[in-house]
Amino acid sequence: MLIPLTELLQEARRAGWATPAFNVANSDTVAAVMEVAQEARSPLILLARGPDIDLIGGTVQAAMRRFPRLPVVLHLDHGRAFPEAVRAIGHGFSSVMVDGSILPYAENLALTLRVVEIARAVGCSVEGEIGHVGAGSDHPSRQAHHLTDPEEATRFARASGVDCLAVAVGTAHGEYQHGPPQLDFLRLEAIARQVEVPLVLHGGSGTPPEQLHRAIVTGVAKINVATDVRRAFIAGFRQAAEGPGGDVDLNRCLKAARQAVTEAVRAWVELAGSANRF
Repeated sequence: MLIPLTELLQEARRAGWATPAFNVANSDTVAAVMEVAQEARSPLILLARGPDIDLIGGTVQAAMRRFPRLPVVLHLDHGRAFPEAVRAIGHGFSSVMVDGSILPYAENLALTLRVVEIARAVGCSVEGEIGHVGAGSDHPSRQAHHLTDPEEATRFARASGVDCLAVAVGTAHGEYQHGPPQLDFLRLEAIARQVEVPLVLHGGSGTPPEQLHRAIVTGVAKINVATDVRRAFIAGFRQAAEGPGGDVDLNRCLKAARQAVTEAVRAWVELAGSANRF
């Protein structure tokens, strides 16, 4: 059953666990992630980027027939424009992220308010972002200029009415090319004290588990995972393709890729503490 983020993340924050949110890009990754969630009885957040709205929307709706009791949030990740959010809602997404983090504060707020207004009308939840989570290829010194200011985060969350808030506290998207991140926990703790809605951590892949555990205890209720899923899928496929035998059996390779994804997802469910939550 498709659900919005709101109650799921509020409960996670109250109880001190988090829901990992997995970027999916095809039917194989959707199936692998949903199978693990059903087996572990873990609520599930599936993320799709703008170019994948049509494909993933239909794929998830079809897959839901196999898992009618599994609580699933179908979430637009990093929607950067109002029409993109509207399109996701039209394709059955139960939650959308509006990412105006590269915009000046006033423009970010105005964009987020427009999305919140239309999403509320159809029972869809909204994630905003304040501060800017950059790329793992950036040096940490560059990322430091875009970390979230606690006071600004408080104003933004209250003024926008978002259901959860993505914050920049030291993680980044993609592969970390300058060593593992070091989260700014003093900043995160200040944000968590002041911001009433659950917090979201982007760039979970490659972040040390002990830091993730501490972030969850501090108030992070959603952790985005993309690179780990892609890396597992490609590694599983490649290993099967390079095995003995002449011809590449695509079905065998896809099966191996799905299995690799399930192993990565199981590890994240255990780390986040989301098993046995429904």
